[in-house]
Amino acid sequence: VTDGIELCLSTLIPSVFPFMFLSCFLLESGIIRRTGKVYNFIGTHFFGLPGYCVPVIFFSMIAGLPVGARLTEELYCKDMITKLQGQRMLFFCMNPGPAFVINVVGDKMLGSSELGVIIYLSLIVSSFLVGVLSVYVWSDGEKTENVCTVSTKADIALSVVRAVTQSSRNVFSICAWVVLFSCFIELIKVLGFSGNTENFLLAITEVTNGCKRCAEIYPAPII
Repeated sequence: VTDGIELCLSTLIPSVFPFMFLSCFLLESGIIRRTGKVYNFIGTHFFGLPGYCVPVIFFSMIAGLPVGARLTEELYCKDMITKLQGQRMLFFCMNPGPAFVINVVGDKMLGSSELGVIIYLSLIVSSFLVGVLSVYVWSDGEKTENVCTVSTKADIALSVVRAVTQSSRNVFSICAWVVLFSCFIELIKVLGFSGNTENFLLAITEVTNGCKRCAEIYPAPII
């Protein structure tokens, strides 16, 4: 438990919370909804999605998978996207952000920021390709225009309060999972699996602990 908490304090909270707050504020204040028309061409022609989904995709690429998944959920709960559109977004809004990949995995774990950049760029390219291909693989003819056309003026102060509350709750939930899987990882070690089996289980159990384990044993492409 202590190891998991230390991992959250040293890596996850600093790299996730600022982006989580900013993205929640942009959604709560209605900025994402009001600027949706600017991105209609990109959203419709590349991803088969309403324009206001593009900022969410962008934020998922710079803030990481918790933000992308959470904002996708918010869009669906606010009736701004259909269920299928939300499901498709989760296919390519699940990559980690540069703060984690470059600073934590690259610099701290692998000892090379350059390797972190290479890993991050490979994730961005793959996410973009999955997003484009999902239009042809998982699309079911759903409408790509803005599902929600009502735009209300939000109170900025109230939006800040809600964004802080939501982002804090989201980050705490993420940390709770990291702590839980940190305990699970220790259990795997106690059970006494063989070296390769143990390394495999530890690597795929949870992304933060998995990257940390891989960096100690395997070359960068395995990460």
